[in-house]
Order: sequence, then C-alpha cells, then structure tokens
Amino acid sequence: MKINGKYWTLTTAPLKGLDGLAENQPKTPRKHIWISHTVKGLDLLDTIIHEVTHCQCELWSEDAVLQFSSDLAKILWDLGYRSTDLGDED
Repeated sequence: MKINGKYWTLTTAPLKGLDGLAENQPKTPRKHIWISHTVKGLDLLDTIIHEVTHCQCELWSEDAVLQFSSDLAKILWDLGYRSTDLGDED
C-alpha cells in the first residue's frame, strides 16, 4: 500500500508487548507496519488507524496520534465498520 508517497507492507504477527508498530527506516525502500495477531475488534481498527497515522503524519506527537486514531476508530465502529480479513487486497 502507498502512504504519504512511500510503499508499505502490513503484516500480522506475534508482537511482544505491542499492538502495532510502524517501521520507517530512512534508507529502507519498503516500509513495514506490524499488527499483533492477537488484536481484535475495535482495538484492531484503532491499531491499524494508529499505525497508518504515524506513517502519514510523521511530525505528529504520540498524544495527537492516539487521540485521532481512537476518535476515528470509534466513529467508524459506531457506523458499523467491521473487518473480516487483513488479506493482501490492494
């Protein structure tokens, strides 16, 4: 997927002590977002939005990212958004 002009891969995997992580090493051509395979429901939606927001808004503070991702996840959840798969759709 392309975020903020950079190509990213999103993968679910075991993450010790984290729900998600966006790896954005400056010299790495392909960036990576990791989402814990144990996160489900509203927390999954929040985590995906959170990590994508870090990729898109690199200058935002952690507090700003937390507030934005939490608010947007709750809005989408209340509107009925549910995920059934994190497959490799483009």
